[in-house]
Amino acid sequence: MKFISFLILFLISLSTLAQNLVPNPSFETYLACPPNFAGLPMVGSPAVSVTDWTQPTLATSDYYNVCAMPTGPFALSVPQNMFGYQPARTGNAYAAGITDEAYPASTYREYIQANLVSPLVTGHRYHASYWVSLAEKHNSSPLASSTSIDQMGIYFGLTPELRYINEVMDDLVPQVKSPSGYMLSDTVNWMKISGVFTSAANYEWIILGNFTPYDSIHSLSLGGSFASQSYYYIDDVCVLDMDGLPSFSSHYDTALCNNPSIIIGGYDTTSSYLWDNNSIQAQRVITQPGTYWRRYVNLDGCVLAVDTFKVTGTQNVSLDIGNDTVICRNTSLTLDASTPGPYQYQWSTGATAPAITITSPGTYFVKVFNDCGAGSDTIIVSEPIAPSAALPEDMLLCKGTPATLQFNQDGISNHWSTGETGCCIDIDSSGLYVLTTTNICGDTASDQINITYSTCEQCILAPSAFTPNGDGLNDVYRVINNCSLKSFSLKIFNRWGQVVFQTNSPDKYWDGNKNGQVADAGVYYYYIRATPAVKDVKEVVVKGDITLFR
Repeated sequence: MKFISFLILFLISLSTLAQNLVPNPSFETYLACPPNFAGLPMVGSPAVSVTDWTQPTLATSDYYNVCAMPTGPFALSVPQNMFGYQPARTGNAYAAGITDEAYPASTYREYIQANLVSPLVTGHRYHASYWVSLAEKHNSSPLASSTSIDQMGIYFGLTPELRYINEVMDDLVPQVKSPSGYMLSDTVNWMKISGVFTSAANYEWIILGNFTPYDSIHSLSLGGSFASQSYYYIDDVCVLDMDGLPSFSSHYDTALCNNPSIIIGGYDTTSSYLWDNNSIQAQRVITQPGTYWRRYVNLDGCVLAVDTFKVTGTQNVSLDIGNDTVICRNTSLTLDASTPGPYQYQWSTGATAPAITITSPGTYFVKVFNDCGAGSDTIIVSEPIAPSAALPEDMLLCKGTPATLQFNQDGISNHWSTGETGCCIDIDSSGLYVLTTTNICGDTASDQINITYSTCEQCILAPSAFTPNGDGLNDVYRVINNCSLKSFSLKIFNRWGQVVFQTNSPDKYWDGNKNGQVADAGVYYYYIRATPAVKDVKEVVVKGDITLFR
């Protein structure tokens, strides 16, 4: 069995509106409230009430507006008036007229005409439409409608009609008219008269009414008191150039999938379709991928629009099962690829459910597919980073000398025994300091350091011997300094009191030579004076002897 999917699309866009070629199309513009039965003038006569519209014969077409008095034998108000009750289709006003009267003779019909905003273009296709509603029958009124008719029309001409008689204009052939046999009988709702035609000339005038000869009209009696009279309200006249630039433009994507065809359909307020293949039908059957367009009229606002449809053979599935992540020991993780619609699932584990639960690291892949299209995604699930902790060896510091402990590992959080959680802590007192690190799964590592603060007199240490023999072991005499110093002085003397080495930097050393000559083995004496860079600490003096071995 052939399967056909049905696609309904409604145009939503914001753009400059296309021009309706009909002036005052809803009869909203007027000079004064309708004063009497004859609300429309002849061409060349000044307007009394409604503007832009005239009557082509002496038959008196009518104008109704909410501003008129709603009561009286000739009330011209909206919605209540002399013929009954009818709200305007849009706005506050409408026109009306007798479109056929068979008694006493078929010689009386009323028409309305207007000068178009701009002439039609010869050879262009045009949409033309207006809306009618049959006046309610009133058995008590000789003016009441007693019949409904068919074949209401629209005529376009080069010049206005100006006939100073009550004449049926069945000598004019309308370019648009309602179907023969389709009775316009609705007294509650508005009925559409519409069609598309190719303009044969640069027409400048439009006339609305019934142009069909009396013997070709179909009528349906409504049982009114008057023998035969059809009276219709008229509203919302629309003329649009179907070959002109549209006001709205929309784009839609769809897919044939596994279907042999799809149907693209219209919307109930649209009319006069024109497809890229010159079809004028509301619907179109699509059997091949490609790009298609259609023009149509949105009757709600007399707007020409165009839709473009990109039809593909398949349809991709957008799928996301999450970012790469980690999994902790003795835990599980759910991977969910659920996608709206009738899809099948294939995981790298062999599972076919929309979601799976995993308990170990790895690379996981899933494919989601149906006859229309497919999608896939991959996620990498790793073990967590193992935490570590590394602090320096225990330290002896001079009182008042600050120190900083620091440790940082990506993806790992720190917790110090001081309560701090950053990468670093500042130290100014003796004690045992412990760092505990934790990863995302709660695994921990730790390290500790013992820091001792002492008086600065003990921060200068002088070795008692050295062996400058070039073996790489204890070849120089260097002072060990554990303090931050403001000043420093070291002097080394031989047994005769002569200075063999001196420096003002704790980083310099004696290599066992004097004036470029190798010093004799034996006992030497050192004298150190240093001032620690700590408030309220006095100068430190350290002295003693050194044995130089060869």
